[in-house]
Amino acid sequence: MGMPEIWEQVGKTPIVEVDGILFKLEYLNPGGSHKDRMAVSMLLDLIDRKGRGGEIVEATSGCTGVSLALHGRAMGFEVHIAVKEDASPVKIALMRRLGARVYTCPNVPPEDPRSIRSVAERIARERGATFLMQDSNPANPRGQRRMGEEI
Repeated sequence: MGMPEIWEQVGKTPIVEVDGILFKLEYLNPGGSHKDRMAVSMLLDLIDRKGRGGEIVEATSGCTGVSLALHGRAMGFEVHIAVKEDASPVKIALMRRLGARVYTCPNVPPEDPRSIRSVAERIARERGATFLMQDSNPANPRGQRRMGEEI
């Protein structure tokens, strides 16, 4: 029996009870946050629609980028992440260490061509990459559905 894929470990986090309230310790997911769920959901949805490989792009402030870098690279994608210039240097370094190309953008309105959204759209267009668009991607909230069963 081989080792499980890293994305198969998402959600296998402990539950603790404090004063009658259950807490699911999602920070123990492989990417360090609950964002692993939506990242894996969007990536598996993309694989179902287009197959493995190719390039993905996202505009994010950090945790989603880390999750996409970790799981996207493990699933065979080249990962591009556009972040605002004030994003955590630790998260930027981690995304790069995980193999993502990170583009630092100024804090400007979304319609500005230098914004993270505009830069992500341009990268997707120029490279023929898939812009995951986490804010409007229906696979994003589907990533949370299993949590009820887990609890």
